[in-house]
Amino acid sequence: MIRLFGALLCACWALSTWARGEAHPFPLTELPLDRLDAFVDPPPNWRIAGDAWADPFGAQELHTRKGTGVLVNLPDARHRGNLVTHLQHGDLELELEFMMAPGSNSGIYLQGRYEVQLRDSWGVARPTFGDCGGIYERWDDRRPEGQQGYEGHPPAVNACAAPGVWQRLRIVFRAPRFDAEGRKVAHARILRVELNGYLVQHDIELTGPTRGPWRAGEAARGPLVFQGDHGPVAFRNIRYRTCEGKAPTWAPFEYEVFYGPYDWVPAFDTLTPAFRGRAGALNWQVARQENEFAIRFRSRLHLPKGGPWRFEFVTNGNGYVLLDGRMIFDQRWWGRDTVLALEAGSHELVVTYSKNEGWLQGRLGLFVEGPDVWPTPLHQPASFLLSQPVPPIFVAAEAPVLPLRHFLDYPLPEGGHKRLVHLVSMGFPQGLHYSFDLDRAALVQVWRGHFLDATPMWFSRGDGSARPDGAVLPLGLAPVWVRLSANDALPPADTFPASARYRSLGYSFDREGRPTFHYEVYGLQVHQTIHPDEAGRTLRCALKMEGPPADDLWLRLASAADIRQMDNGLWAIGGRRYMLRLPKGIQTRTASDGEQQHLLVRPTASLEWDLIW
Repeated sequence: MIRLFGALLCACWALSTWARGEAHPFPLTELPLDRLDAFVDPPPNWRIAGDAWADPFGAQELHTRKGTGVLVNLPDARHRGNLVTHLQHGDLELELEFMMAPGSNSGIYLQGRYEVQLRDSWGVARPTFGDCGGIYERWDDRRPEGQQGYEGHPPAVNACAAPGVWQRLRIVFRAPRFDAEGRKVAHARILRVELNGYLVQHDIELTGPTRGPWRAGEAARGPLVFQGDHGPVAFRNIRYRTCEGKAPTWAPFEYEVFYGPYDWVPAFDTLTPAFRGRAGALNWQVARQENEFAIRFRSRLHLPKGGPWRFEFVTNGNGYVLLDGRMIFDQRWWGRDTVLALEAGSHELVVTYSKNEGWLQGRLGLFVEGPDVWPTPLHQPASFLLSQPVPPIFVAAEAPVLPLRHFLDYPLPEGGHKRLVHLVSMGFPQGLHYSFDLDRAALVQVWRGHFLDATPMWFSRGDGSARPDGAVLPLGLAPVWVRLSANDALPPADTFPASARYRSLGYSFDREGRPTFHYEVYGLQVHQTIHPDEAGRTLRCALKMEGPPADDLWLRLASAADIRQMDNGLWAIGGRRYMLRLPKGIQTRTASDGEQQHLLVRPTASLEWDLIW
């Protein structure tokens, strides 16, 4: 039997395919947070709470509410200990949410030795390894002065949200490898760090522990350690998957190559192959030409344990897969996946591939993944990577602002997407950007990081769409202006009714480059300005209107399952995913449509508010 250890990049690709908003293929284990029993001798600065919150503009403190489900660190002068799990891990996939107090600092040590930094880096223009999402530096006192710290890795972009906001973190870690005599034969690697949905670290080799490890040296296993000596921090929804099981193995593939203009995989048993051969892994290049061929591969796949196994099949061209005579992927192009309940042992595997389009680059890949096994590629790297990959086309924000009209495929909560066609995105050099839907007079998304990936719009013929290149906060598709009915019910549609007589009048820029959107709605002339604040941390929204609004007309500033009023004019939206800061004296109310709550504000001749995330 043959086991393929290479093609790490391909395995990492498969790890990322489900991470773009799809359901996880295997359930992660949740670390219980009803008590501190999951931790070794927890120090007094750590406790369980029901909720946590902070004023992003206030002191370095977290407020808590009694209950369970939230892990909170509240250090003081006497109690500043780290928190160590009973869990001992090697390879690990970790997901959690965290909340920083203003100016606070923390970190997560994988195996107690390799730190992924957590910090209030809100608004930092040029993040370093010490900022949120960074991999902290190593340290050696024996090195020359000024060079003791080394091998720190800053995040690719500052995707850190505001203190007091729940942030999302995902880490994929590969433990160091040791031989039978205990000698290290492979360094640890952090394969992925995703902060608020954006990939900030990718395939980073760790030659040794970062500074301040829980234990010196390195080992095959170790605990998770949550840093508790640098400031208040809270965690919730800590979930993990250890991937230390045996990978599947397989016999060499016997293959047959057929030449001809095969748009579809042919009936092989009616044809005579041009030649036969044997290969250690799948590779469409055994065809010896780039077009007009079909291949049938046969092997025996050995699964070390029974249970659910996920298969992912990727083809540029047609292909199907049979397992024990059953078709698990039928003929079609591109990628597809499935999860099967299979017994341990040997299974008959047949993989086919045909290609007849000269413009199409050949691609054939098959991954197999188990609950405790990383995706294992059954193909050679050359079979999976495109020989002519699409060069990405990125659009950078320019001072003072860069507007770009484009289509947007907006993801829907229930799955799929809705194409928005009358939309403009505004990019600012401060690293805060947004998309404004001219059909709804509404912000539909904001993000931190780079501006836009315009590859879908400008490569080849293009499809007119672009996508944010940063950590995105979707805000929904509900129009801002709503008229309540006699029973205070909200209109159900996500577009303006005809009675609104809505008309977009475009947008303009003032001397400082701040954009203002102009439109007519419900008989009013409206001018709405949206731009980053002076510190580059929040989006400041200002609205002026001409004419008196009707008594039943309201501004809908937020829609979410949970909306709560805080102190200092702050409102927490969507379980503290973001906040709004409203001026004093403004008339507000919340309304429900049965599924979501909506924060409504009475419009005035001049109104300002801040979007904080």
